[in-house]
Amino acid sequence: MKELSDNPLTDNDLELQYQQAREELKSNRGNLVLGESAYYGIAGKTVRAFQPYTEADPSNMLGTLLIMAGAVMGRKPHTMVGTTRHGCNLQMVVVGDTSSGRKGTGLSFPYELMLRVDPEFMLNPNNYTDDIKTGEGLIEKLNDEVNTDKRLLVVQEEHAATIKAVGRDLSTVSDIMKKLWDKDFV
Repeated sequence: MKELSDNPLTDNDLELQYQQAREELKSNRGNLVLGESAYYGIAGKTVRAFQPYTEADPSNMLGTLLIMAGAVMGRKPHTMVGTTRHGCNLQMVVVGDTSSGRKGTGLSFPYELMLRVDPEFMLNPNNYTDDIKTGEGLIEKLNDEVNTDKRLLVVQEEHAATIKAVGRDLSTVSDIMKKLWDKDFV
C-alpha cells in the first residue's frame, strides 16, 4: 500500500485498496474488527504507535483521533464529490460493555495528541461540550459572542443521553445536528 509521502495513488491503486478492504470486511464479518487497511496513513500509524501503551480498542482510538483532528482543522479543509462538499467533520458511537469495555480509554491518547497540536483549541471550554440537551443549545454554543472560534468538539460519553434528548417531544437536536453536519450555517 502506498504511503502519503509516495506518488499520488492511481486509479488502479485505489481499486486494489478497495478490493483488499472488501476482502477484509468479508473475512471479519461478525467480529467487529476494522481491517488493516483502515489504519492507512498517519492516523493509522499514530494509533499503532499508541497501542502498546493502552487497553483501548484501536478502532475506538482511530475514530476518536480522526474526529478530534477534524474538529481541530475546522470546516475549511474539504473535498468535493460532484457538487457536494465533504468536510473533516465526523460522528461516531462507541459501543461496548458497561464499565469494562474501555470505551472512555479511547479518548486519552487522541486527546493528549490534539492537546499538543492545538492547545488553544483543546483547552478552550467554548470549543468543547459534553452536554447535548437541545438543538438550540448547540447553536448557542457556536454563536456565543465571546467565542469567535466556531469549531466545536462534542463528546457525549453516554450515548443514551443523546438518544433521550433526541426523543423528547418537539426536540430539535437531531435536525440541528444534521444541519451542522451538512452546512457551514444553521
